[in-house]
Amino acid sequence: MANSEADDVLSKYGYHRPEGAIVYSKKYPSGQQIINLNLEERPSSDTRAICCIYPYVTWVYPEINETVRKLVASSLQTIGALDVTLNMPAELILAKSGSARWYIYSINDFSEKLILVREFLTSVVIPFLDEHVSEESLVRAHENRDPRFEWISRTSFYIAAIHINAGCYDKAYQVLEAEYGRPRSRRIHAGAFDLVNELISKSKRV
Repeated sequence: MANSEADDVLSKYGYHRPEGAIVYSKKYPSGQQIINLNLEERPSSDTRAICCIYPYVTWVYPEINETVRKLVASSLQTIGALDVTLNMPAELILAKSGSARWYIYSINDFSEKLILVREFLTSVVIPFLDEHVSEESLVRAHENRDPRFEWISRTSFYIAAIHINAGCYDKAYQVLEAEYGRPRSRRIHAGAFDLVNELISKSKRV
């Protein structure tokens, strides 16, 4: 029932889920955005609860991911999975101004909590995702260190990849330098710096 009610709301915004899943996706020419309702059973954050609805949002842009794969080919073990461009808890969109976790203490809680989840998705999450569809919007958010995002270290590779795909190799280098310019980090990710330097050199010879 919960999925059916969420389907009715999210489908109006172009988000759909496979049967039996609680993951909704919306496709674009460059990739897709995903809303995962993420039902956590017996959450450690509140042991009285049966489960917790803790939504995540995800961007999957294959062309960006493929460029990152080339950047980290020599240091893949330090980066992890590359099939996701960005992934973070949806409550970060609130920029520390609130929580987005809904604890279920009995079966009777589901309907009430789902109404709150739907309100959060339609008033906060979907407008935020609509604002950040393009690669350029992600670059701007990174440059401004938008507090509604989770800027972990590996994200810099994806931002650098956007610049590379746009032919802005100097900007890609600047992003890598800012995050991995320290001697030890530079050694670990030497392959990424070498690749970008090669692209810069080639562009200057044209």
